[in-house]
Amino acid sequence: MTSSAFFAAIVRRRRLVLVALAAVTVAAGLLASRVRYDSSAEIWFLDDDPNLVAYRKFLARFPADQLGVVGVFAPDIFDARALSAIARITRRIERQPHVHRVRSLANLRLMESEEGVLEARPFLARIPRDAAESRALRARALASPLLRGQLVAADGRAAAIVFEVSPAGSGYEAKAALVRTLRELAREESRGEVVVRHAGAPSLAVAMLEYAKHDLQLLGPVAVLAVGLVVFVMFRRGATTLIPLAVVLLALTWTFGVMGALGIKVNVVSAALVVLLLAVGVANAVHLVVEYNHERQAGAGPEEAAGRSAARLLQPCFYTAVTDAAGMLSLLLSDLRPLREFGWLSALGVAFTFVISLSFVPAVLAAARVRAPLVSREQSSLVGRVLAALASPSPLRRFAVVGVSLLLLVGSGLLLPRIEIGTSPVSYFRAGDPTRRDIEAIDRSLGGSIGLEILVTSSPGGLADPRQLERLARFQRWLGSLPGVASTVSLVDYLRELYRVMDPEGAARAGGLPRSRELTAQLLLLMESEQELDALVRDRYSVGRMSARVSMSDARELVRQVPQIEERIRRDFPGTDLRVEITGLAKVMSNMEQYLLRSQVSSLASSLLLVAGFMLLMLRSLRLTLFAMLPNVAPVFLGLGLMALLGVALDPGTVMISSVAMGIVVDDTIHFMTRLREHAREGRSLERSLSGTILEIGRPVLVTSLVLAAGFAVLGLGSYTPNVNFGLISAAVMALALLGDLVFLPAALLVVGVRLRLLGRAP
Repeated sequence: MTSSAFFAAIVRRRRLVLVALAAVTVAAGLLASRVRYDSSAEIWFLDDDPNLVAYRKFLARFPADQLGVVGVFAPDIFDARALSAIARITRRIERQPHVHRVRSLANLRLMESEEGVLEARPFLARIPRDAAESRALRARALASPLLRGQLVAADGRAAAIVFEVSPAGSGYEAKAALVRTLRELAREESRGEVVVRHAGAPSLAVAMLEYAKHDLQLLGPVAVLAVGLVVFVMFRRGATTLIPLAVVLLALTWTFGVMGALGIKVNVVSAALVVLLLAVGVANAVHLVVEYNHERQAGAGPEEAAGRSAARLLQPCFYTAVTDAAGMLSLLLSDLRPLREFGWLSALGVAFTFVISLSFVPAVLAAARVRAPLVSREQSSLVGRVLAALASPSPLRRFAVVGVSLLLLVGSGLLLPRIEIGTSPVSYFRAGDPTRRDIEAIDRSLGGSIGLEILVTSSPGGLADPRQLERLARFQRWLGSLPGVASTVSLVDYLRELYRVMDPEGAARAGGLPRSRELTAQLLLLMESEQELDALVRDRYSVGRMSARVSMSDARELVRQVPQIEERIRRDFPGTDLRVEITGLAKVMSNMEQYLLRSQVSSLASSLLLVAGFMLLMLRSLRLTLFAMLPNVAPVFLGLGLMALLGVALDPGTVMISSVAMGIVVDDTIHFMTRLREHAREGRSLERSLSGTILEIGRPVLVTSLVLAAGFAVLGLGSYTPNVNFGLISAAVMALALLGDLVFLPAALLVVGVRLRLLGRAP
């Protein structure tokens, strides 16, 4: 069956086609309602990622790692009102599900010596009743290494309530419930001069997912309005506006239906899927409607025009869908799981738009008997005049266009090394955002809210050996000196403090740590009843942890220090008697930088090769393929240069620009080259072929490019900065691609003088 006969059959059976599409959409909608959100940090990494394996190994020994911090700020944190707030918040957090350990001034026990007897006593036995008791409490806290810089700021104006969340509480619902409690506490306890803030892994994850949900619910309708407005302004027809939007609605429902069926959850990256499919899905429908209008103006009836337009555009629509999908699928080479999911889901959505466009659009055009405008306004309108000017560029303008384009490409190439690669979570939120404000305040005063963990393993009793403890103490001092590391805590700190309390003079002579096994064993015995010991060492002193609090604001700097930390570990612990591994959420995040760089290079290279391969398959000419690729490669590189110029970092959002844009911007080039070959086969000159091509498809190319730019630009209104940057830079790339197709490509073809036989005309 020929394509003409196939689409004629679709038009004849249009009611059956529309009923079938409606049934599939209803079923997909029911499945889509099952889609949930995921805020787990582990979703970013593949199951066999060695860093994730090491992280899970740590969690198997110590059942909690995700760190949360509530910061209480006051002119004097030892004032009765501030301490009362700390006590109430501590008790409330201790009662929360999945909270494994809570440490604060209100529940910490310190070893004290009275008449030679050591006893663990609560630091805050009671709320101070007067200024004298407050001053005494302040002096004790700031004199204790276990409190100063850990749970209380050195200036006494802030205190931290630090808690850990077990893996059982890593799901979105559990985190959301915990964060709701934290927000409630912040509202209730922030009174007068006391201010309560919260930060850490649970708060960060919930904020990011809430913004993703907000953007999904808000930006989707806004994007629909923006795209619909662009289409309506360009064509001034209600049907021309509604039909492309209906195609996108169906494709989105089908895509989210697949997600619901497979149990795939929405994350901060996949939230951009709606805008992407909206922008991409409109393109084929617009071309079909424009072609239908041309057929109607030529005298064809609704059924005949609908069938002919679909048959004529089958090949270019197929190749645009294939190249779009190829660009998206290049993300499968990424080391980050959300990018892989985004890649194949968006490719699936593109496939759905292709199927729906070539079934729904001709069927509904014929069923609704959509009328075409009686008189074409293309030549008399502003758009028509612009297209007419582009259709006949002067020789001087041709060379000027090519020359300026080459200069811009060279300039972008020089800027590429300046692109920063950054994974600082703070930068994911806009300046002044409440989440960012809380993170920055806690970072400044209390040292950070993200955890870096050092897992230490030895033979049984190895961590009770003074020699091994001294080695760990040296490493801990060095680790604490690194930028971004606000504080560290390990078994060493508690032994040192206990030794100081028991025998101040002996501790001073020994440099803080006991030198003999006997004394070490005695001190450890005194600590055995304390909860803190179980959180720091296990399995008969064969497994221990060294925890560091890291400033989120300095996370990017710490990422650059991770190789140095790993090298220091290899140097200081070369044998097997003491094995030291760096892990924790901060370490897992640190690997994202190299994953982002690898993802950018691999996805750009693979999308370039795949798109070029399909273009070659369509054009059957290597030289013509190279010409056709120029207006598509150039905008991507100019977009990367724009990122470098504006200081936009390569992050989980912007890393998708190259692969996604490479697949999308080629669409209009495919329609352009297909129509150009048709004119060449009719025996026209290159100049006339170019002129006819621009005048005929310039309007749909302009509309689809503006639709793409408008759709992606809507992401600029979002809350999640990586998606904002992805949207705005992608919009700029789409606008540049429009210039590439309608300005640069014709000029380049004329300057070089492509022979017509390459376009399909016999010499």
